[in-house]
Amino acid sequence: MISTSRKSRFLDSCARISTGNLRLYTPSGHHQDFGQGAPAAEMRIHDWAALSGRSLAKSYAAGLWDSDSLGALCALMLSNPHAFKHSLPRGINTPTKGVGIGNEFFQLLLDPGMSLSAGLFEAGDPDLSQAQSRKYNRVLDRLAPGLSILDIGCGWGSFAERAADRGYDVTGLTLNAGQKGYADARLDGRADIRHQDFRKEHEIYDNIVSIEQLNTLSPRLWPTFFAQLRSRLAQGGRIVLQAVTTPDAGPLSPVPTVEKLQKLAKNAGLTWKDSFSFGPSYARTFATWQNQLETNNARLSHMDFDTAFQREWRIALAASSARFRTAQRDVLQIDLTHQRRNQ
Repeated sequence: MISTSRKSRFLDSCARISTGNLRLYTPSGHHQDFGQGAPAAEMRIHDWAALSGRSLAKSYAAGLWDSDSLGALCALMLSNPHAFKHSLPRGINTPTKGVGIGNEFFQLLLDPGMSLSAGLFEAGDPDLSQAQSRKYNRVLDRLAPGLSILDIGCGWGSFAERAADRGYDVTGLTLNAGQKGYADARLDGRADIRHQDFRKEHEIYDNIVSIEQLNTLSPRLWPTFFAQLRSRLAQGGRIVLQAVTTPDAGPLSPVPTVEKLQKLAKNAGLTWKDSFSFGPSYARTFATWQNQLETNNARLSHMDFDTAFQREWRIALAASSARFRTAQRDVLQIDLTHQRRNQ
């Protein structure tokens, strides 16, 4: 049984809400209101066991509480860390989270192009597909002259396909055999997709693109990653790196700050030419994925993705969207160059 003290501590936490307001429904059906202003959220606790030592994210996956405003609730919790510390998941580390799940799940979650990274939205965009196309076009427009591209973390081949359509000679690297098979089928020989670790690549390329691959790596590998970027880049070439950042991080944070990325680039002998921030677009991307998850609930269930699995993803996507909406995360496209000395 849940202890009275745990319930009291949770209600005390709610009473400390200083940003936004929460309507909390208890298992008895009664409700209490806390805070004021935006974001406005509601939470319905079905069983006080929701507070039994596990995180609120885990108890949500178990079906012990619900919310009709999950995104707003996540934003409220993130905006009141003094009240809800450690309540939410850090978010889905999207490329690695996909390992072992299979392509079928992501075909129901993502846009038709199968892009597992932030789209670049503009006002009036009707759907995620247009935002993903704009993101890829911006990357391609930033590249240096020369036709060869190394795509580190190519996923299902969405960027490689766009680059091949423009006439580039693309080599894509992925550690996921299912992604390689999918990319090979869609590209039909128009790109070289390899099931290979980025550290094993030894060729030189005019351009290197890596879209959120850095965020799948342990921080201890970040220096190796940047060193490999430099060593694989031709003289006068261009690197376009897309990465998720945080405004403030401890020394062991799995998410880098901009300052950390700048230091890594400098230490590797790369020049930071430009960066472009579009964090609100990632908030909308995650929200779109969450909507897709909910729209395809029945189909996913028939594919043996059970309720707990779907709820785990739902709250992780909602929390990720909220982190970008509250500026606790950002996403950047970064232009890097270097000039090789004549040998």
